[in-house]
Amino acid sequence: MLSTLRGFFLGRDSVGSRRRWSFVIGLFCITFAAYAVGVFTITGDIVFIPGQAILLGLYAAGMVGYERGGLVFAWLAGFAPMLGYHADHAFLGLSYRSLMGRVSYFLAPDGLIFFGIRGVIIGAIGFVVGWAIRRGSSLYRHRNATDDGE
Repeated sequence: MLSTLRGFFLGRDSVGSRRRWSFVIGLFCITFAAYAVGVFTITGDIVFIPGQAILLGLYAAGMVGYERGGLVFAWLAGFAPMLGYHADHAFLGLSYRSLMGRVSYFLAPDGLIFFGIRGVIIGAIGFVVGWAIRRGSSLYRHRNATDDGE
């Protein structure tokens, strides 16, 4: 029972966890860089809805769910792009503030909780979709293999 819960939350293999941590850090860096150079942009007047970061987090969490990477890593995959956007906004978008003002804005608990809740929701949705796609394709392959054997 305990190993099943551990596998569900942390992934099936412990060797892959180092790769997953690198994946999450890479998501943060890619999102920060994409917003910094203008590849990702905020469209409209609502600054707090970073659409590309949401889509990237959803896709990344789906990949984690597909490879059975664990729900915690899917949550982190949903949170890392949000945090990358937040870092871009804090450090590059608020240039009129002092460095300490930007750091305190970035580390403010209300902002981190706001993006964290979003990351958990996005990560959970992506994880379920990725898991369902893997489960459906595995059932489809199994069904076709038994039909060919008749």
